Amino acid sequence: MKLLSCCIVISSIFCAVSGNPIYVVCPSVVERSEWNASEATEVTFLQHPVKVAIICHTVTPACTSLDACKRRVKSIQRYHQREKHWGDIAYNFLIGNDGRVYEGIGWDYVGRHTKNFNDISIGIAFIGDFTAPSSNEKKLNGGKSLEYA
Repeated sequence: MKLLSCCIVISSIFCAVSGNPIYVVCPSVVERSEWNASEATEVTFLQHPVKVAIICHTVTPACTSLDACKRRVKSIQRYHQREKHWGDIAYNFLIGNDGRVYEGIGWDYVGRHTKNFNDISIGIAFIGDFTAPSSNEKKLNGGKSLEYA
């Protein structure tokens, strides 16, 4: 059996009340401008509400500080744009070992994280490699902060 980049599919992570999705805005989200994101060269709007979240890893070294994680996220974006020729970073959000959530392409755009699921899901990537023992309490709490109310 082949794994799809160690991705986990979570159904119904976002709920809707009267047809409107409910999102929790996490106060510790590091916005694109804070990690010096390049402009997207191509975007596709994501249709809401989204009922699936894909949890995966970046298969990169982990990061443990704000500055290191901002550099890592920028490096991932540069790789996705220059080497993969994608319009932007593949993930909607990324989570570092520092416990912070980093805005990738955000809530409103289709990512490039999981083939055949991109247009129906949000991609959340833990920065690091699941095959290495790098999970910590801060990173897991950062992931939990994206849960809905």
